Amino acid sequence: YVTAQANYGDLLRRAGRHEEALVVLGRTLELNPDDLDVANNLGDVLLSLQRLDEAAAKFEAILRLDASYTRARINLGLVR
Repeated sequence: YVTAQANYGDLLRRAGRHEEALVVLGRTLELNPDDLDVANNLGDVLLSLQRLDEAAAKFEAILRLDASYTRARINLGLVR
C-alpha cells in the first residue's frame, strides 16, 4: 500500500497536480517516515508551491539523515 501511495503521489507531482500530491505524499511519509525518496518528492512539491521555508526544512532533514543524498542537496540549492 505504501509503495502504491508513493508512486501515486509521484505521478501527481509529475503531472503538476501539486496540491493533491502534497496530501498524498504527506500521508505516505507519515506511514513511512524513513523513506527519503518520498520526503524529497514532498520537498519538491513544496518548492513548486513556493513554500520555500518548508521545502528547505524538508531537504535539510533529509541531508541530516543522509548527507550523500544528492537530489536533496541539489533541491536545497534551488530553494536558496
